[in-house]
Amino acid sequence: MALTISTKTYNYDTNPTPDSARYIGPAQTAQVKDLVVLKRQAPKATKDFAGVARASEKTVKSVVINGITRDLIAETTFSYPVGAPAGDVTALRADHSSLLASAPTQTLVDNAKISY
Repeated sequence: MALTISTKTYNYDTNPTPDSARYIGPAQTAQVKDLVVLKRQAPKATKDFAGVARASEKTVKSVVINGITRDLIAETTFSYPVGAPAGDVTALRADHSSLLASAPTQTLVDNAKISY
């Protein structure tokens, strides 16, 4: 399965672990990173709690700064208790997606300024 992100296609590459999948983008080379990693972590139940499920997405892109290749990294992690209503989990994801696209996040990431 391929992922389409911002008009770019990321093709499945490998499973680094049984609970993760790595996709490589069009700029990926032996020296340049252009990848997305999806991960999940199963809940760990205790005697009185069913546990917390986790999912994460990570994007890595290489850039050259003063002749040295460095990585740009963005990572989002979701954590929700087992039994949480599916609608609430979907709403959390939608709200977080909106936050990532918002002006305050743009100002924080691009200019290291927090909007009050």
